[in-house]
Amino acid sequence: MSIEKKYQKLSDIEHVIARPGMYIGSTTDVTEKCWVYDNGEMKQKTITYNPAFQKLFDEVVSNSVDESKRDDNNLTSIKININQDKNEILVEDNGGIPVVIHKDENKYVPEMIFSELRAGSNFNDEEDQRTWVGTNGVGSTVTNIFSTRFKVETADGTNKFTQIFEDNLSKRSEPKIQLIKQNYTKITFSPDLERLNTTFSEGNYLKLIKRVYDIAGCNPKLRVYLNGEQIKVKSFKDYIQLFTDEDFLYEENEYWKIGVGSADGTFKHISFVNGAETSDGNGSHINYIFNQLVNKMRIFLKKKYKVDVKPSVIKNHMSLYIDATVINPVYSSQTKEKLITDYKEFGTEFIISDKIIKKLLASDVVHKIIEWVEAKKIANEKAELRKLNKNVSKVNPRKIVKLCDANERKDRSKCTLFFAEGDSASKALVSAADKRLVGSYPLKGKPLNVREVDTKKLVANKEFNDIMVSMGLELGVKVESVDQLRYGKIAIMTDSDVDGAHICGLLLNMFNEFWPELIEMGAVYRFQTPLIKVNHNKKDLEFFVERDYLEWKDKNNNPKHTFKYYKGLGLWKTKDFKVFLDNMDKYLIPMTFDDQEDRDILNLLFDKSKADERKTWLNIEA
Repeated sequence: MSIEKKYQKLSDIEHVIARPGMYIGSTTDVTEKCWVYDNGEMKQKTITYNPAFQKLFDEVVSNSVDESKRDDNNLTSIKININQDKNEILVEDNGGIPVVIHKDENKYVPEMIFSELRAGSNFNDEEDQRTWVGTNGVGSTVTNIFSTRFKVETADGTNKFTQIFEDNLSKRSEPKIQLIKQNYTKITFSPDLERLNTTFSEGNYLKLIKRVYDIAGCNPKLRVYLNGEQIKVKSFKDYIQLFTDEDFLYEENEYWKIGVGSADGTFKHISFVNGAETSDGNGSHINYIFNQLVNKMRIFLKKKYKVDVKPSVIKNHMSLYIDATVINPVYSSQTKEKLITDYKEFGTEFIISDKIIKKLLASDVVHKIIEWVEAKKIANEKAELRKLNKNVSKVNPRKIVKLCDANERKDRSKCTLFFAEGDSASKALVSAADKRLVGSYPLKGKPLNVREVDTKKLVANKEFNDIMVSMGLELGVKVESVDQLRYGKIAIMTDSDVDGAHICGLLLNMFNEFWPELIEMGAVYRFQTPLIKVNHNKKDLEFFVERDYLEWKDKNNNPKHTFKYYKGLGLWKTKDFKVFLDNMDKYLIPMTFDDQEDRDILNLLFDKSKADERKTWLNIEA
C-alpha cells in the first residue's frame, strides 16, 4: 500500500459521507418497538426506521425551534409538509435569516450556514443562557450533504434569498435575491435514500410524525402545522395525555415540566432537553428527577410496609415525562440521546414538591410496587419450598435419630405419631406403646412460631424438617387424605401447665399455617393426661383441670381423699402410659375449629402484628 493511500486527508464533505455515524448516527435500518402517533394517541408499535434519516429532519426543524427561543426573534409558527411519494420534506417558519453578505466569508449568511460545517449562530459563548438544541454548527449542513436536493428560501423583511444545492452539496446554484416585505425561512430537501441505505418507508414516516408532535408538546408558544393541519397540543400536559389514559401527577415551573405515572414492571420515560428528545433512560436530567422521587418513596415504603425496596424496582414501576430546560447542555454524542451535564451545572432546577410526593405515595405507583414485592416474596418462598421439599424427599425417616418410628408396613393410617414434650416423656410412652402402631418424636423446648420466620429459616430448622419427614408432609402440597402420610393421626403430648399449653398451641399453629386440612379432617389431637389424680373410697378419680377438682370437693363436702398433681409428664410411669394408651379414645382430644372465632383466637395468639390486641385479650397491661 502506498503512503498516499495509507494516509489520506478528506475534505469536510468527504469525511461526513465516509463517517456518517459521527454526525447523524447509524445509517442502518433498525426494527424495534417505538412510540408512534396513531389516530389521536401515542401507541407503541414495532416499526423499521433509519436513525440517520430521522436526524436529518431533526437538524432542520430544530433550527426553527431554536430561533423561536432567541430574545430578538418573533418566530411563532412552524409548518411542516412530508411527502412520501416525492421523497420531499418541507420545513417553514415565520422567522427569517439576514440576507446580507458575511464580510469575513464573502458569502450570503444563508449560504454560509446551510452549506458550511462549523457555521451558525451557536458559537457565541458569551450567551451564557443558551437553551437551544444546536451546539456545534454542523446540523443543517449535514442534512444538505445527505440530500440529493436541498433548497433554501429565506426572507428578512427586505430581501428574499433563494439557493438550491444538489448531489450531496457537490452542486449549487447562484443565490437569487429579490425584494420582499416578508419574514420567513423555508427549507425543502430530499434525503439521499441510497447513501442512507433506506427507503421512505412507513416506519420512517411515522417517526417523523411523532417528532412533529414532540415539537408541539415541548413548545406551547409555537403554532405547529403538519401537512396543512395545526397540531392541537397546547401544553406538555396535553402531550403526556397522548401516551396514557391513566391518571398522572403533573408539576411545572419556568424551566421544567414533569409528569409522573405508573408503569407495569418496565421503566417508561419520555424526555426532552431544550426540545431535543433524549431517548436514553440514564440521562442526568432523568436521574435528577428520579432520585428525588425514589429517596422519599423508599423511606415511606420502609416505614409503612417494612420493606427495603431497591431503586431499580421503584424505577420499573414508574413513568416519567420530562421537558427540561438546561443551560448550555452537553450530550454524549452529536445525536443527543443522552444528556451528560452534571445536575449542578444545569443552570436551572426543579424540586419535587411535598404535595406531589404525598399524592404519589397514595397513587397506583406504590400499590404496584407493593404487589411486585409481595409477588417476588411469594416466588422466592416457592423456590425455597421446592428446595426444602426436594431435600426432605431425600431423607429416610428411619434415619432421624430422635424419631422412634412405628413399625407398621401395610396400613400406616392406623398409626399415631406422638410429639412429646421432652425425652423422658417420649421414652416412657415408647416403653408402654405398641411399637407397631405408635411412634414418638421428643420436642426440644418450644417449636418455632412459623408466623415469625421466613422460609429460609424454616429450611434451616432441623426440628421443623424432622416433623415434616416423620409425617411425610411437604410445604405447599395439600394433604388430600391421611393415606398419603406416614401416620394417620398426630398426637401432641405436653405437660399440663402453661408452657405445655404454649407448646401445644405452637404446634397447632404450625399445622394450621401449612396444612390446615389436617385439622379439618380431624387428624390432629392433643393427648391430655390428668392434671390431678384422686384416690377416694379406694377408687381413682382423674381431673384434667383444677376447677373440676375444686367443684368435686365442694359438691361432696370435702370428702376424705388423697390427691396428687401431675403437671409434668415426667411424673408418670410406664404403667401409667400403658393405661392411657389402652384407653386412647379417653385421652385423645381432637383439635378442631368449631367456627371462625376459633381461628381468630389462634391468629390473635400467634400473629406478631396483634400484640396490643393480645395483651387486652389476656388482660395484661401494656
